[in-house]
Amino acid sequence: MKSILKLLTAFVALTAVAGGIMMILEPRGSSLHLSQYLLRNAPFHDFLLPGILLSLVVGGFNGVALVCQLSGKRNWYNWTLAAAAVLLAYIVIQILIIGEWNWLQLFYLFTGGFMVLLTWQLRGKWAA
Repeated sequence: MKSILKLLTAFVALTAVAGGIMMILEPRGSSLHLSQYLLRNAPFHDFLLPGILLSLVVGGFNGVALVCQLSGKRNWYNWTLAAAAVLLAYIVIQILIIGEWNWLQLFYLFTGGFMVLLTWQLRGKWAA
């Protein structure tokens, strides 16, 4: 189970950083095929700020969690729970701002939830 959690954490870190960088480099969203219409209810007019948050916050937390997992630090579970919570919060806020959802958001919601469950299991908070 630890290897699955490490893979999920690495996957989220890499995809968040990659997606965020693409949004930073092309704030109009064309490189990711994102429509400006998605931002109609948002407090910003392009994808620059969401890209920065995605890269630095979601990617950063998951990157730190992965390093903690790989190094065997005693508090790896705290970082992993925080990283999963940041991912879940980012997606939920994104859905609330956009006002609609797609399969990719659902995928990352399930991924974040699964990360929380795996972390709790590995920490011994509950047993299956």
